[in-house]
Amino acid sequence: KAMKAGFRVVCTGTPVENTLADLWCLFDVIQPGLLSSLNDFTHTFRRSIETREVGHEELLETLRSAIQPWILRRLKSEVTELPSKTELGPPDGSACSALPMSPLQSQLYAAAVARFRKASQDPDPTQRGAAMLATLHQLRMICASPLSVAEENPDLVPIEDHIRHSPKLAWLLEQVAEIQRRGEKAIVFTEFRGLQRIVQRAVACRFGIHAEIVNGSTSVEAGSASSRQGVIDRFQRASGFGVIILP
Repeated sequence: KAMKAGFRVVCTGTPVENTLADLWCLFDVIQPGLLSSLNDFTHTFRRSIETREVGHEELLETLRSAIQPWILRRLKSEVTELPSKTELGPPDGSACSALPMSPLQSQLYAAAVARFRKASQDPDPTQRGAAMLATLHQLRMICASPLSVAEENPDLVPIEDHIRHSPKLAWLLEQVAEIQRRGEKAIVFTEFRGLQRIVQRAVACRFGIHAEIVNGSTSVEAGSASSRQGVIDRFQRASGFGVIILP
């Protein structure tokens, strides 16, 4: 916000990720004052809309009308033609999303759901909403890397234990092995930084190579070998099998 610029463009796929305050922050960058101060915005819109008070539908339409002139929204189908997504599963034909949970995952998943059911009784709607988001995040982590939830420092847990308790990680390594047999490269996507490090360790253990990670901590300094572009260029130039991990 402090940077001086002739114009600003905000691009996002999640204008409201957690609360309407996210939307206010975006407009405070591109059109300061349009939605008034955050306190006024909260009093006028957030409180009623987020708690679904009587009449919140009219407020929601008012807000949509107010911001519409500043929004350019396009669907992927309107700007590009993409091939159909292909999902490949293990040898038995099941998709990664259909993998059975490990016993540890089932235990952690049930406990997380039980905690949420208890938290959902809180009379404060803000607390209930926060509990829902926290639970969704935890359930995703349990499905991807249960020891990241069960252990205080999962980076110190032997990688074979991670693989044993995470069917998804084991499935991933099977797919990477097939890619290695074809002499191709693999790009692994995960937004969880802890899981990025676990995948990096698993690839090193199984395939004896160092899979570099590119995330928000990676330098953007132009010309640096450790910068994002430097890491990506090095990955692309290398011949044969390789793995890179992206958020």
